[in-house]
Amino acid sequence: MFTVIEPSTSFVPEGGRRLRDALEALAALLKDPNDTAQGFRLLEALDPLIHHRELALMRAAPRGLQLLAEQPRLLHVLRDTAALDALPEGSLGRAYRAWCESEGIHPDGFVAIGEAGSEAHAIEDSHVRYAAYRHRDSHDLWHVVYGCRADLLGEAAILGFTLGQTRSPGMAVLLAFGLMHSFTIGWKQGARMRQLAWRGLQDGMRARSLAPAPWEEWLARPLAEVRAELGIADVPSYTPTYAPKKHE
Repeated sequence: MFTVIEPSTSFVPEGGRRLRDALEALAALLKDPNDTAQGFRLLEALDPLIHHRELALMRAAPRGLQLLAEQPRLLHVLRDTAALDALPEGSLGRAYRAWCESEGIHPDGFVAIGEAGSEAHAIEDSHVRYAAYRHRDSHDLWHVVYGCRADLLGEAAILGFTLGQTRSPGMAVLLAFGLMHSFTIGWKQGARMRQLAWRGLQDGMRARSLAPAPWEEWLARPLAEVRAELGIADVPSYTPTYAPKKHE
């Protein structure tokens, strides 16, 4: 299931440090399972080639190669709320704005979390670094196209979907940790969380790669059309379950 990626000369921490980072991140997650920054740290420690995987997925498609050549900043587009609000009803851009409003999320939110836990900034290879940043910046768009909220169940589904897309062993460990956490949130919600994670994995493996998606161009397209383009035939239906700190 997992793909073998050849590393470039980019920053890859040595083994001893990776083990220390993984143990420290795991301890922090056991204390607070909602500490997403530690999730970034754990992922990069367990799979130091995760961003090479993201780059390989981009390079596998002509659109991805164009993105790597031009390196547009997706975050700049997602920050332009006025432009997004002016897009047609039913478009991906309008759906993204509605999702951000309903979840109380700002485009810079996930970026700040990533910067707190990730060491992508230390990657010397500009293409690997760009692939890492683009994957991070498009995270909430993945939620929208796969129809998941930013709650515990939705994040489990996205973890599964992302594992299906990237085949990352580090992502598999993160998903396993999330499934362990599912046993602490109540029987019914936990069972649904595990179902959604498994479905996300299967759907992620079946869907076309989201890594080379030209999101900047697709924001104006109907959401249903974008889903069809990506091979997402159906999206999960469930009742969201938020972590307590969501409402603190």
